[in-house]
Amino acid sequence: VCEEPVTRAVLEQIAAEERSHAEFSWALVTWLLQRDRPHVEAALREALASLARYPRPTAVSAEKRALVAAADPAALRRHGRLPDARWAEIWDARMLATTARIEALLAAAARRAA
Repeated sequence: VCEEPVTRAVLEQIAAEERSHAEFSWALVTWLLQRDRPHVEAALREALASLARYPRPTAVSAEKRALVAAADPAALRRHGRLPDARWAEIWDARMLATTARIEALLAAAARRAA
């Protein structure tokens, strides 16, 4: 949503780097499952069980909340700042996708072991 060109370029670079880090992490989990399925599966199941209790971060820190509330929402959005409600939607979607991906990895590991 960022319309400011320099900020958009920086945010796109950060997103690409973070996506790369995440994909490396998924590859590592997959590799670990292949090497030591019992231990890794137990850890993943424990992580899945605790995922719902993980507190959702907010789009703005408590100390900056008043400052952001006083700013023009349209100007913030033009500079790539999403409102907290949208941040929450993205977080919820990411949590669902993460859960599904872990479950798929575990199912694939179980099929390979069978």
